[in-house]
Order: sequence, then C-alpha cells, then structure tokens
Amino acid sequence: MICYGVNNLFPRSGLRKTSQYLSDFPFYVAAAVSISCIIALLLWSPNPDQLAVFFIFPALWSLSDAICQTLLNAFYGVLFDDHKEAAFANYRLWESLGFVISFAYSNYLCVSVKLYIVLSILLIGMILYLVVEYLEYRKHKIMALDTNAVNMTES
Repeated sequence: MICYGVNNLFPRSGLRKTSQYLSDFPFYVAAAVSISCIIALLLWSPNPDQLAVFFIFPALWSLSDAICQTLLNAFYGVLFDDHKEAAFANYRLWESLGFVISFAYSNYLCVSVKLYIVLSILLIGMILYLVVEYLEYRKHKIMALDTNAVNMTES
C-alpha cells in the first residue's frame, strides 16, 4: 500500500498543471496499463521468491490510476463547465458507491472474480468515455458549422 500511495502521489502533482495541455493519449495509455496489470494478475501465480513483482504491480496500477483520475477530473471540469459542483459531487457519489459495493463483496468472491469485475467495469468505462468524446466532438463540429453558416449569411 505504501508503494501504491507513493507512486500515486507524484504523477498527480505533475499532471494537475499540465492536464489542460495534454490530449487523451496519456489516458488511453494509463487504461492500457491497468488492463495489462489486470490480465497479468489473472495469469500470475504468486511466489514468495518474486519479491519485486509484489512492488511492480502496485506501482504500475497506481501510476495509471493517478493519470486516469487527474485527466478525468480535468475532463469533468471541461465537460460540465456550467455545473462543476454538481458534476464533481455526482462523480464522487458514484465513486464512493463503487467502493462500498466492492467492500461489501470482498469477503465473498475470490481474487480472480474481483479482477474480472474490475476489468469489465474498466472496459465499459473506456467505451463510454469514447462515446462521450465522440458526442462532444460532434457537438463542437456542429457548433462550428453553425457559426460559419451564420457568418456567411451576415456577409
């Protein structure tokens, strides 16, 4: 947990300042790292002789989590510019509900089932993120076309 926490701290501080200048590429790379970690954990059999692996997985997972969380917060700030407080409150509500649900089933499911659940939710989240990105792209493209049409009629 210390390895996770330390690795989660440093990227967040650097990304907060640069998130407005970044594209979505770091987000997709972070999601790919998370997916890779989940698949590797599903295939890996723990062995006490592989001490480094016990630190590599939390480090990679925390780095990808820090990138995703920071860029998602920036995305929420842009997406809900007029209703930021409500958007972030809603975001934190659903995040907390996810924590409660995972805590509730943690004693009843084995690790592989939990990893499949996390993988499924991550894939669904990435697909829905792409849908929102596409809808925002279309909305801005239509707004740009409408602005051009208005400018042409005024000329």
